[in-house]
Amino acid sequence: MIQIGIIEDLVAVFAFSVINSFAIIRSPKPEEVAVSFLVSLVLFVIAYYVFTRLLNRIIYRYRIVGEDMLMLALALLLLFVSIVTYLNLSAAFGAYIAGSIVSEWKSRNGTLEEDMRKFSYTFIAFFFFTIGLSVNLFVIDYGLLLVVLPLVVAAKFVSLFGGGLAVLKNVKRPFFMAAGMLSIGELSLVIVSAAVGSSIMPESFFGLSSFVVFFSVIISYAMVINIDRIYLAISRVRGSA
Repeated sequence: MIQIGIIEDLVAVFAFSVINSFAIIRSPKPEEVAVSFLVSLVLFVIAYYVFTRLLNRIIYRYRIVGEDMLMLALALLLLFVSIVTYLNLSAAFGAYIAGSIVSEWKSRNGTLEEDMRKFSYTFIAFFFFTIGLSVNLFVIDYGLLLVVLPLVVAAKFVSLFGGGLAVLKNVKRPFFMAAGMLSIGELSLVIVSAAVGSSIMPESFFGLSSFVVFFSVIISYAMVINIDRIYLAISRVRGSA
């Protein structure tokens, strides 16, 4: 599941870099869009690999833990937001880079994860509250939503289940993995927001994407807590067939 999550994040960063290039440049010249895209991609690669290794050495050498680690994480967030803003990129992209680096620390430092949990719920709630205020309910095509939602959910579930089945060679674990990762992440909203801002997509797509994210989370949660019942029902159908 971790490897699939990393690949999904990399694809999302690639898509965000392309959309962000159009949103910032707002120019029909392909060379200017290409330069903006390359800057985004190079910044992410340098930050995630080079900068991560450098900070890891500092953390282990000086034994940075607890509140000092939390302050370093917040400083990293401000640093990358400032860098991407200076490069005329989206501030959300800088926050995503910082979050990707800090997530590596969380897996190695239980104290940091516990400290950041106090702030993460507030930030997440504020993010989705802002998204909700930005959605215009009157421009959403609800008929299109009824078509898109099952297609998106089915496509993601089948791709995750198929990939897990090819690797794990059994049915139950890939089914659970696909159900748990079924939700469409918040980065999708950031990408669509940038696309709407650059006039690549109409405004109605932002609300449409917001509803897809919302309902995919509910569907994923419902499947996970009822995973045994669902798998048992599928097994019975397969057995009777």
